[in-house]
Amino acid sequence: MAEYPSLRYISIAELIAGAGGDPWRTDATLASGEPKQIADLATAFYKAGVCMTETSEAFTDARIRFESSWNRENGNHPINDSAEVQQRTLALHLDKQQLTKIGVDLEKVAASLAEAQRSSRNAIAALDSSLKEIDDAIDRALKQGAKLTEADLEPLENIAVLDTREALAQIETSRDSYSGELTRAMAEMESEGYTPDVIDGVDGDGANAAGDAQSTANTYGEGQRAQDEALLDSAGPMTPEKAEAAARLRDYATITEPGASPDAVRLAGERLDDYVKSTRSGPWAPDPILGVPPSRRALVRREWQKQLEQGQPWMPPMTPDEATRWMDQQEAEARLATMNSTQKALEDSGMPTERAKSVVSALASGLTWQDLQQYANVTGDAATDIDGRAPVGRHALDGFNPDTIRAIGNVGKGLKGAGSLLEIGLAIDAWRHGAPADETFAGLGGSLLGGAGGGAALGFLGGWALGPGGAFVGTMVGGLAGGTWGEQTSRWVVREMKHG
Repeated sequence: MAEYPSLRYISIAELIAGAGGDPWRTDATLASGEPKQIADLATAFYKAGVCMTETSEAFTDARIRFESSWNRENGNHPINDSAEVQQRTLALHLDKQQLTKIGVDLEKVAASLAEAQRSSRNAIAALDSSLKEIDDAIDRALKQGAKLTEADLEPLENIAVLDTREALAQIETSRDSYSGELTRAMAEMESEGYTPDVIDGVDGDGANAAGDAQSTANTYGEGQRAQDEALLDSAGPMTPEKAEAAARLRDYATITEPGASPDAVRLAGERLDDYVKSTRSGPWAPDPILGVPPSRRALVRREWQKQLEQGQPWMPPMTPDEATRWMDQQEAEARLATMNSTQKALEDSGMPTERAKSVVSALASGLTWQDLQQYANVTGDAATDIDGRAPVGRHALDGFNPDTIRAIGNVGKGLKGAGSLLEIGLAIDAWRHGAPADETFAGLGGSLLGGAGGGAALGFLGGWALGPGGAFVGTMVGGLAGGTWGEQTSRWVVREMKHG
């Protein structure tokens, strides 16, 4: 819960309105995370695996980052580390190398969260101190008999708003950096087959798989549930429509069952969410990595869910949970491939490795290329606003030196239509191989809705070489306009896979 400073003459509500956001609430969300618990879980996974040279160095580096930032205030251990490792190892058949990699990824999450918390905590402390000084100055003036008008107070109030805005920018920068690293780590772990929902309550990002599933179940329960029950109870044979209704009711029952396992609840919630998103117009923001509109993603997932459960001559039927988990892993691998490929494209364009990784992490966290471009258009680290302060807001990305800013500006000059990491990677790759910038970039925003864009996306992700997973992701990111055509296209790809 956010803790606001006690001020006598300055309105917190007006500060938040003037700053365009609430730094105390954002800090509280980060502070709710418990990096020590994630670090302990990381150690449990790591010890269960094989400490190879590369992963050992990565784990040690992340551990040092964590130790230097953790404030040692939180000693709770609600996660049963040993049980989590044993359960997931048996259920997912993880080998020692996978266990070690998961340990490294979790340690990186713990380190990044601890760093974000420390930076956010320092920003709030500085802000509270500054606001208290202003508040005390007003109090002293009044006690000395000064008659302060609104015009007299306005300059001090403006300073307070600017201080609040600057603190918000610093905290959001820390949060976005952490969010990018969390996204990358989650994609890497999910590509190994492990979805770390056990850390939902302690990762400080405000998201919770169980809570999301319950919210989706509530939406379904208030709307479609009664119709599905009526359809299932109606006379006549079991039709495909009845089977789908029965599946939704089964998922609803799983989510609302108090004794259901967290993994079963998460997977059931994903299936119900796919139904809700495929039947409603939103609005929902496209995925920042693959650029997929949620309604199209949900449509493809629903069709593949049916195909995977039915099985094919070349692939045995899967249980509902196996099918959902398989799709999750394929998406995670595609997201990771996109992040790595886009990072490499930026590096090949002249951007240093660490800066390219920072840019990719920023984009993965939800910042757009236009956000980065707007910051790049300001003349580097010497840029200031009208009050002589450092740039404020989401575009003030700490650690971006002038060379990086110039690189962003150079690469982004023609990158007008790119919104997702996949689109950016495709555009840069095509540009580097001689495609005219105006043709490559200008219409890119809509290219993935057409067959050519879909084919390029498949090539970027490894295409058909990825096997069924490549086909699944390909139908999601390219060549689908939704509706009946989208369903038919997905069915066609599933059928044709056995010939490829």
